Amino acid sequence: MKNTLLTLIVLLAAGSVSAQEYLSAVYKESEKDINAVIFRTTGKAREKDNVEKNAILSIFHNIIYEGVPGVNDGKPFVTPNTRENKVYTKSYFNSECRYKQFLGDKEIEVVSRPKKNDGVYQGTYLVEIKLENLLRSLEKNVEIEQPTLKPSIMIVPLKLKKNESYKSLLANNRTLRTAVTKIQEAFGRFKDIETQNAAALDKLLDGLDQYDVPTSNERELLRRAEADVLVEFDLVVVEEKNGKKVSINLNAYETATLNYWASTVVSSKVRDINDVDALCADALKGHSLRGFIDEICKEFKKPTSALMDFTISYDADFTMYDICKNGETVEDNIRVVLDNNAYKKQYREKGANKGAFYCDEVLIPRADDRNRKMTAGRFASIINKELRKMGIRCEHFTEGNKIIITLLSIE
Repeated sequence: MKNTLLTLIVLLAAGSVSAQEYLSAVYKESEKDINAVIFRTTGKAREKDNVEKNAILSIFHNIIYEGVPGVNDGKPFVTPNTRENKVYTKSYFNSECRYKQFLGDKEIEVVSRPKKNDGVYQGTYLVEIKLENLLRSLEKNVEIEQPTLKPSIMIVPLKLKKNESYKSLLANNRTLRTAVTKIQEAFGRFKDIETQNAAALDKLLDGLDQYDVPTSNERELLRRAEADVLVEFDLVVVEEKNGKKVSINLNAYETATLNYWASTVVSSKVRDINDVDALCADALKGHSLRGFIDEICKEFKKPTSALMDFTISYDADFTMYDICKNGETVEDNIRVVLDNNAYKKQYREKGANKGAFYCDEVLIPRADDRNRKMTAGRFASIINKELRKMGIRCEHFTEGNKIIITLLSIE
């Protein structure tokens, strides 16, 4: 027991020294130019020979994690919100010794030689750093780059009749199918969006037969395809005196909510031909869709919204006013979970009673903390897990932007 206690004390002492070996006493002494900056730095170590190295490393530790006056506006490169690239940052301090490539040509000057105090040596030095190179490297590598979320787009023809389906429209009209392909090709030039191709649309619409899904639920099929944006087009052939021209009206909607996002019209030149396919290609080729795509991307960066119902199961033996294991009521725990997960705590209560809690709008962030697209289903799963931590067992169901959380029991 005594040996174990002694070992623990030694480990704690060693950990304490390790945590303090990089001192915050780092200052810019002089600046010959941005790539030859002299820093005054103090280091300490139990071994005298390690003091100088720790003093040098203190410069990099403070620039990266603490902030140094006159460098990066005094702000550290790594903050609590930074997705730190630890493979890169730790390489300054481990055996890779990345810091050496940023040491200047000027010889390190000793200001005060290491002196021992309370069993630890401490000394101060002037060290030249290639600061411009260091800052450029940190800006490029210190944070793990998050891939940019791209809106996924599905292109479908406008339905002019109430009982029409996308599948029947495309099956019976070769021109519309060609138009879908031409629009997809035009959209494919833009790297900030993803366009689902005609094959994906065909596979999706086959669900109407396979699952016996009624026509009214075609939009739900599009949601299942994880198309963020629905672009409907209306193809209009205009007869002119000296030929024909084609106009394509494009309207973009958020698939989950059917909120309108953007629109544009592209038109071909008047040509003395009957080939509508060629006119479609001409209309899209001669028109810049950049503004239309920019509007879609702009809207996609904003949070989306959902309707949320929290209902107690019909056979449950508790109400919204009962106390959970954390001392809060079921109703108040729901509010806490929404505060923690809704975008900027923005949600609007529609009403509540002993058996239910309703929100007619909950703002949902576009991405989760792992930078994955935040669908209604993923958001519902997060809410579900948070409630379970509070002792509320539940299950969820989603359809489009409608989320239903059923509360089954409480602890």
